[in-house]
Amino acid sequence: MKICICINGRPHEGGMTTIINNISDSFRELGHETDVISIFGRSQYRIVQPKLTKKTDQALSGRPGLTLLLYWLSKIIIGYHFYLSFLKRRYDLVIAADYSSVNIAWPLKKLFDFKLIHYASGGVVDFKFQKK
Repeated sequence: MKICICINGRPHEGGMTTIINNISDSFRELGHETDVISIFGRSQYRIVQPKLTKKTDQALSGRPGLTLLLYWLSKIIIGYHFYLSFLKRRYDLVIAADYSSVNIAWPLKKLFDFKLIHYASGGVVDFKFQKK
């Protein structure tokens, strides 16, 4: 099975990075092809950029307008990486680690047949959409 874990979040070391890397390792051990997509593109693991985190913390401190602008820009960047990767690899399962990843995956879910799961810390939401 081809699996994609999509996350649009700050590129810092921490709990979410560890969770994403452990989940992707577990799927690989079971024999699944697993990619992690972040703002840095498609990779085997969630990439950590500590220098970038320090610089973004300094630049965004006390600037909510700039923070919002960079958030929207990150959604565009991760959307580009996700769509490009999906069209090349046609994933069977997409795990969205945050709501912006769900919003990015939603248009393709309507066009292509794949399972979309939203993983949030503390729970999993399985999106089953049925026509009425």
